[in-house]
Amino acid sequence: MTNRPKRRRSRTALLLVAALTVGGVVLPGSEPAFADEFSSARAAWTGVLTGGASIDVSVEPYASGVVRIDADAAGDRDSMTASGEPWADLDTGDAAGLLEAFRRVKAMALAWATQGSSLSGDTALLASTERALDWLIANRYNASTPAVPATWWFWELGIPLELNDITVLLYAERTSAQITAAMDAVEHFRPTVTRTGANRVWAALVVGVRGVVVGDGAKVAAARDGLAAVLPDVTSGDGFYADGSFVQHQYYAYTGGYGVSLLSNIVRLLMLLDDTPWEVPPASVATVGSWISRSFDPLMKNGALMDTARGREISREQSSDHDAGALAARAVLQLAETSSAAQRTALRSIAKRWIASDPLGSYWHAGSLTELQLGRTVIDDSTAVAAAQLQGTWAFNRMDRVAHHGAGFSFAVSMSSSRIANYESINSENLRGWYTGDGMTSLYGTDPDQYGGDYWATVNPYRLPGTTVDTLVRTAGASKNIRPAVDFVGSLRSISGRSGVAAQRLDAASSTLVAQKGWFLFDDEVVAVGAGVTATGQTGTGWDGSPRRVETVMDQRRVSLASQTVIVDGSAAAATVGTPQIFTDPVWAHISGATGSVGYTMPGTAPLTVLREHRTGTWNTINVNGSTDQCSADFISLLFDHGTNPPAARYSYVVLPGATAAQTQTYAASPEAVVLLNTAQVSAVRDSTIGTLGSIFWTTAGGSVPVDGSPFLVSDAAGEVITETASRTLQVSYTDPTQVSTTPVHLEIKRSATASSALSPGVTVTQLTPTIKLTIDPTAAAGRPFTATFSTQ
Repeated sequence: MTNRPKRRRSRTALLLVAALTVGGVVLPGSEPAFADEFSSARAAWTGVLTGGASIDVSVEPYASGVVRIDADAAGDRDSMTASGEPWADLDTGDAAGLLEAFRRVKAMALAWATQGSSLSGDTALLASTERALDWLIANRYNASTPAVPATWWFWELGIPLELNDITVLLYAERTSAQITAAMDAVEHFRPTVTRTGANRVWAALVVGVRGVVVGDGAKVAAARDGLAAVLPDVTSGDGFYADGSFVQHQYYAYTGGYGVSLLSNIVRLLMLLDDTPWEVPPASVATVGSWISRSFDPLMKNGALMDTARGREISREQSSDHDAGALAARAVLQLAETSSAAQRTALRSIAKRWIASDPLGSYWHAGSLTELQLGRTVIDDSTAVAAAQLQGTWAFNRMDRVAHHGAGFSFAVSMSSSRIANYESINSENLRGWYTGDGMTSLYGTDPDQYGGDYWATVNPYRLPGTTVDTLVRTAGASKNIRPAVDFVGSLRSISGRSGVAAQRLDAASSTLVAQKGWFLFDDEVVAVGAGVTATGQTGTGWDGSPRRVETVMDQRRVSLASQTVIVDGSAAAATVGTPQIFTDPVWAHISGATGSVGYTMPGTAPLTVLREHRTGTWNTINVNGSTDQCSADFISLLFDHGTNPPAARYSYVVLPGATAAQTQTYAASPEAVVLLNTAQVSAVRDSTIGTLGSIFWTTAGGSVPVDGSPFLVSDAAGEVITETASRTLQVSYTDPTQVSTTPVHLEIKRSATASSALSPGVTVTQLTPTIKLTIDPTAAAGRPFTATFSTQ
C-alpha cells in the first residue's frame, strides 16, 4: 500500500534471493529472481483477506466482524458430512452449488487464518477444511474437468476466485502437489485475461493471484496488462463512458451492479500488485479514481447506491441499494491506499460522506477486517472532512439514466431506447422487472430505506413510480432484454449544473401504447409531464381483473399504514385498505407519516386514484434464488387512469420532496415551476425562482415556447434545451436525445446580447441582436451537451 515504506530493490539482490519453494520443491513457472516478491505479495494478500495482526479484535467494529467470521466457519464445519460430498444440502454437480461449496471452504480457511478468531489455528477446523477442499478438487474442479459453456462464469471466474484465496490462506499447510493441483485447475479454466468490463477484471484478478501463488511473473504481468482494455472510456459496448455511464452486457445500465464489482476487483488487484515489480502505473490508478466522482458519487444518496443502475441485482434478496453503497465505499477506501496523496484525500472524503450519511450503518454490517479498519480509520480521522452532498443534475445519456440531487432529496429516472434495453432478466432473476426501464422514478431522502428491506418482493410491479403502462397481464420474464425501437431518449444538464431535463418517447413492449414523457428537475421540485398517451386494440381484462386500460403512476411509496396519512385538497383520503378512492378534479395531495413526507400538485390533470394497500410477496417470485417465505409491506399508490384505448391523453404533476401539507397547498396556489406547454410537439416548464426554462421539442419540426405570453425560444429541430437567466447573463444548453441526428439545429432566443462566450465545439453564433440566433451541429455528439453563454443588456 502507498502508506507503507517502499521496499528498495536492486538487480543484484533480486538475482541472489532464494528460489520460491513449497516443501523444498520449486513450483512450476516460479522465478527465483522474484521469489521474495511473490512471498511478500502472498503475505500482503493474506493481510488483505484476514486483516493481519495489528487489529485489536476485542473492540468494535472488529469484534462483531470476528464474530461473523467465526459463526460462518463454525456453521459450515458443523454441517459437513462425515465423508464424501462435503455438504448434503449442496449439489456440487451443479455450478452454483459447487461455487457455494468453495465459499464455505473459504469461510473456514479464513477463520483458521485470522488472528484473534476463536478458531485461529484450530487443527480440527483445518482438517475439515482440507478434507472438503481436497474432495472438491479431486471430484469436481480439476484440470481434467470439462468446461460447461452455459455456466462459464462459475467455472472461469467465480470458483477460481475462491480457490485462489483459499490457497493463499492455507499456503503453508499445503504440499506442493496439492497447490499444483489447485492452481492447475484454475489455469485450466482461466489461463488468460479475456472478456470485457467487469468480467475482464474478474479474469485479471484470477490470473494475477494465481501468478503470485505459483511464482509466475509473466502471469502477474499479464493480469496487470489485462486491465488496459477497461481503463479508457469506451464509445460502445461494455465499460465506462465519458459521461460517467457504465454499461455491461452491451445494453444495460449497471453502475451499481457490475460497475461495483469491476471497481472492487480492480482495486483488489491494485492492492495485490502495489509495491511489487508489477505495480500498476500511477496514471492508471488515477483513472480508476476518476470514476468515483463522475460515475458512482452522482448515484449515491445517504449511503445507498441507487437501484436505477443496479439491473437485475434489485431482485436479489441479500443485495439492497445500501449494501451496494457499502461495497462501493469499501472499494473506494482500498483504492485510496494505492493512490497519490491528493487523490487519496479526495477519495477518503467521498467515502466518509457515504459511510457517515447512511442511517442504516450498512458499512459495518459486513466486509473484511481490513475494510472495517479502513472505515474506522477514516471516520475517526478529524482531518478527513466528509465531502459535501452533491447538488444538481447528472445526465448519463449512454445508459439512459439521469440523477438529480435537490434540496434534501435525490431523484432518478430509468429509461430505455434503441441503445439500452428495458430490463435484464437472465438466470431466472428479475422476473418482474417489466417496467423498470419505462420511466421508473426513484425518490430518495424522505425515507432512508424506501427501497431496501422487502421492497422489491412486495411492490406492485405493474405500478412502479413514474411509469405509464398498459395494464395487460404479464408473465415472469415477459418482454425481457428488449431494446425499444425509439431513439428519442435522453437527458440534459444545465450549464450551472443545478437543473436538468429528461425525455423518453415511450414505446411499450408487447403493447400498442406510446407516450412522450418528460421530467424537469429543479432545486426544490420535480415536474413530470406526459402527452400523446395513446393505445389501440386494448380488449379484455387487465392484471387486476378490471377492463384493460392505461395508467400513469405518480407514486407508489412504501409506508406504514398505521401512521401514514393521505390528504387530497385539504381533506383526508379514506383509510380503507385495498379500496381505491377517486378524486375527480384534484389540485394537490400529500403523504406524511413515519416514512417521510412528500407533496404533489396536479396542474391540469384529473382524475386521481388513491389506493392504500397491505401487500405480500416472496423473493422467489422475482428471483429463483430467493426465499419462498412470505413477506409483507404497506404501500400508498397515487395514479391517473387514462381509460381504455386513450387517443391522446396527457398528464402533469409536481413532486415536492419533504414538503409539509401546508407547504404543498401554498405551492399549488402559487407554484414556482409552471408548465408552459405539454403537447405532442413541445413540453416546457419554467422555474421563475431560479430563472430556468426547460424545453423538449419532440418532433423534427421543432416549435416555439412562450414566456410571460410572448415568444421566447424557437427551435427548428428536435431536442432538449435549457436556458438559464441571471443578471446580464443568458446560458443555453442543448442536446440531441436521439444521438443520431446529423442535421444542423437552429435556435432563436427572443432576447438580445452584447457578446457570446464559452461556446462548445459545434456551436456557431450567427446573430446577437435584435434576437440571439445560434446553429448547432449535433453530428456524432452521442448525447453530449452543447453550451453557449451570452452577455445580455
